[in-house]
Amino acid sequence: SKAGHGTWFGGGGGVGGLAREASSAVAAEGQADTRGRSSTVLQPRRLVTGGADKQVRIWRHDKQTDAWANSYHLPAGAHKDWVRDVSWRPNAGIPANTIASCSEDGVVAIWKQAMEGERWIQQEKLTFEASAWQVSWSLTGSVLAVALSNNEVVLYQELLDGNWDRAQLDELDAGEGIDAEGVTP
Repeated sequence: SKAGHGTWFGGGGGVGGLAREASSAVAAEGQADTRGRSSTVLQPRRLVTGGADKQVRIWRHDKQTDAWANSYHLPAGAHKDWVRDVSWRPNAGIPANTIASCSEDGVVAIWKQAMEGERWIQQEKLTFEASAWQVSWSLTGSVLAVALSNNEVVLYQELLDGNWDRAQLDELDAGEGIDAEGVTP
């Protein structure tokens, strides 16, 4: 399905969360022009949505048609209730992409793509007793904050082995984009 001007994204029931790719403004390695100067080539813009149909989708902007094309459905089954929020991790120039999605059933799924064009996999599934309402990355992308329906916010850090561990605010390094109030907007 496609979304053009005046058309919104999502499957049945509408969109619960929408986020743009954090690195969409990052230039890809350019090619030299006829004078030998390097040119900058921007990667296609991408969005991620989550909706009432329990699905997480990635959309790519087509410059020629100026429309958004539904380019990828993340594997179904991670969420058993509507997806309330999605967030694309800032990647600071590394080729990997990571998306967090959360749902009314208390599940937070962390999706990873090693390089653009490769398959997305579910790297981690975090389960909570309360509904997961919002996910947000720190400015550096090293900490994931999860807001729950019981007014609790929990923080997670990725370990060197790729697993995710619950973090305490006093354990985080300064400069993580975290302050005493939580994740810096």
